[in-house]
This record gives sequence, structure tokens and C-alpha cells, in this order.
Amino acid sequence: MLRLLTVAQACRAEARVTFGCTSRGGTRTDREAEPHWLVLLGRCWYLVAWDLARHDWRTFRIDRMGPPQRRRVRP
Repeated sequence: MLRLLTVAQACRAEARVTFGCTSRGGTRTDREAEPHWLVLLGRCWYLVAWDLARHDWRTFRIDRMGPPQRRRVRP
């Protein structure tokens, strides 16, 4: 639940976050994103965020994220 709380606070503060993310296939990548919304779908929480490296909207399952770190406020 700490991941969910950290991401929710980053959404509210308009702060960027960095985190490790594991794909469905098991591949791990590091991401930096601007979080915008949290969505509960079924029993899973998802983060809807602008991925800064890919320059596109992405969704991330909170339970597949590594511990998120809040970064500077969005410009």
C-alpha cells in the first residue's frame, strides 16, 4: 500500500516519479513519469501517467512497480 500512497501523493502534488516496472513477460525497465490518475479496475490499481522517455501515455499496474521515488514538481 505504500506504493499506492506515494503515487497518489505524487498525482496530487504534480510531482514526477521514477520507479522500476516489471512487464507481464517479466522484463524489468526503469521509468520516469508524470502521474495523472489512479484507476481501480477489478482488484488491481493502475497508474495513468505520461512516460517521459517514450513521450506517450502509459498505464502501469501498481503491484508490478518497484518502490516509486518522487522527483521535482512538473514545470
